[in-house]
This record gives sequence, C-alpha cells and structure tokens, in this order.
Amino acid sequence: VFSETDRYVCVFDPLDGSSNVDAGIPTGTIIGIYEHDENCSIDEECVGPECSAQELQCLTNTLQPGTNLVAAAYCLYSSSTFLVLTLGAGTYGFTLDENLGEFVLSHPDMKIPESSSIISFNEANTHMWDAPLQEVVS
Repeated sequence: VFSETDRYVCVFDPLDGSSNVDAGIPTGTIIGIYEHDENCSIDEECVGPECSAQELQCLTNTLQPGTNLVAAAYCLYSSSTFLVLTLGAGTYGFTLDENLGEFVLSHPDMKIPESSSIISFNEANTHMWDAPLQEVVS
C-alpha cells in the first residue's frame, strides 16, 4: 500500500516456525524496505486484464536486489517480542515493552563477534555455496 508520498515499498516473509507455534518455538517476520520506483503508477479506475502491464511494472518494485535495500529488519514473537533493525549504518535491537506499548532500544549497535565457537547454518544448502565460503565453514 502506498501512502501519499509513494516513497517506499515494503516486502516481508514469515520466518520458519509458524507451523510450530504449538511447540512454543518463536515465530517471526523478515522485512525489507526499498525506495519506490517512480515508474509504478496504477490508474485506480483501471479494472480488468488491460491493467496487467501497470501491475507488472509495480510488482517489479518488490523484485529488487538486496543491495538496493534502504532498511531491513526482523521481528521475533514469543514470550518477548524483539525487533532488530538496520538502516544501513549499524544494527539496533528493540524489545517490546508491553506496559508502554512501545519498542524500547535494548541492544544498541549490535555487532557480529570477531570470533565464535558457535556457527549456525542450513547444511542442506552447502553444496550450492561457492568454494571460499565452503572453506570457511569446513
């Protein structure tokens, strides 16, 4: 949905776990925000198949590479609700304060540790990785 500014496009997808809610596993949402393509313009009076070209042009707004993101986030819903957000310069974690009804900055300037004894990834996809990445995790 575009507001009067038509400035941004938001894409989102559920994180794994939505089918496991009954097991107490956190669920969540990943979010990407792109700048709106000025070429997207749908005539609200247009109805039917003749509008397909307009709709297709606007759909391409959601098919941009990740390098075009202006912001990205994920939100986890469980006993606590967390929102992690980047606007491209730093990553910040927020926790929902239910008493205030607002997200409160709880993890400023989050960083990936330089080294760690724990790594996590989907091993089923390692055969599709390029050689340098396969070497890092082997």
